Amino acid sequence: MIANVAGNDDFMPQVKPDCGELLTFRAWAASGWVRPMFYFSIITVFVLCILGMIVMGYNDDGVYVFFGIVAILCVCVGSILYHRIFFEMIMGCLQIPRLIIAVEKLESAMRQDLETKSSMGVQVIDDGENSFPTQM
Repeated sequence: MIANVAGNDDFMPQVKPDCGELLTFRAWAASGWVRPMFYFSIITVFVLCILGMIVMGYNDDGVYVFFGIVAILCVCVGSILYHRIFFEMIMGCLQIPRLIIAVEKLESAMRQDLETKSSMGVQVIDDGENSFPTQM
């Protein structure tokens, strides 16, 4: 039997790299306004990058134009990642009320389960005092 040790990737799941997921949101449960705002902000950044490339192209220095275009392309690609992270954070904040409701439902279900089980055995009642003796 082969052990799963460092450097042995036989037991690692093989996940196909998919850069398309960054923009398609196949598994993204976004609220109604979050997805259009994401696309609007991405389009705005792309338009600003294109305008920056046009303005950069009017310069007479070729090295300045080359490095300016490379920098603008890096900003354009990097902004996709940062926008996705930012909008994921927004979605996380929007999920908080749903999580609170789910935790309350879970708590009430666990209390009901505890009450049904406690009627069959010994019931422990907490009187609010410390069970450890204190020295005075």
